[in-house]
Amino acid sequence: MPSGYYDPSRSKHHANWVWHTKSHNCATLSDASQLMQSHDSVGAVVNAFEDDRLVYFSGRADGSYPGRAVRYRRHVTIDKMTNGFLMIDEHVAPPRVYSALQWNIHSWNEIEKCDEDRTFRIEREGCGLTGTFLCHEDSFFVMREGWDPPPTPTKSTLQWYPQYHLRFSPTVIGSERYLGILLQPRRLCDPMMDVDRWREEDGREAAALGTSTYTIDLPGDPAGSIARLSVDDQSYVIDDDGIHKAESDRR
Repeated sequence: MPSGYYDPSRSKHHANWVWHTKSHNCATLSDASQLMQSHDSVGAVVNAFEDDRLVYFSGRADGSYPGRAVRYRRHVTIDKMTNGFLMIDEHVAPPRVYSALQWNIHSWNEIEKCDEDRTFRIEREGCGLTGTFLCHEDSFFVMREGWDPPPTPTKSTLQWYPQYHLRFSPTVIGSERYLGILLQPRRLCDPMMDVDRWREEDGREAAALGTSTYTIDLPGDPAGSIARLSVDDQSYVIDDDGIHKAESDRR
């Protein structure tokens, strides 16, 4: 989310806020943002797929975190049966490099969080967004508001509407990680489905929303899969080539 207030391009506010972590970046690696003002920082949306049950696409930003990641990809699935969004961030670091994966979100309205349930909630003008992280290991939220650094006071501060920021990060740093989150947008007048989340014995994170289930695989899975989904009794696999119906359940 841009700050909405643009100082000159070489000011500290523009360089360190508008371009940097707490304003634009959805994910940071040990506070390192995407490469700024460089043609090397490129990305692509690939492997788009849609059927009667879901929509899927993947965003690739492999070249945008130099020195921190050789692969950074966000896999997004929209479940038409539940109106839920499953997002999986995939991070692979260069050899002997370890980073904390930090997931960021920004809002004009205050954000509520629950450390125990690994959830956050935002409400605005009759609508709401609830996020549930599929992460049972030690992790933490960081919340703040405002700008760092703020714009220069060339205009009345009455125009500076409040801004709120939330960051979620697993405590243990590493070289590979899949981090999943379920996002549930809704009108506040509509009921919200409960999320049931658990951790499999082998360490895989899983969740159920309505009749849909989602399982996040571990990095280095022999089959190369990133996640496995069941939506309306149809099984899907997410891998490097996108999403496809499971071989044993194609229909």
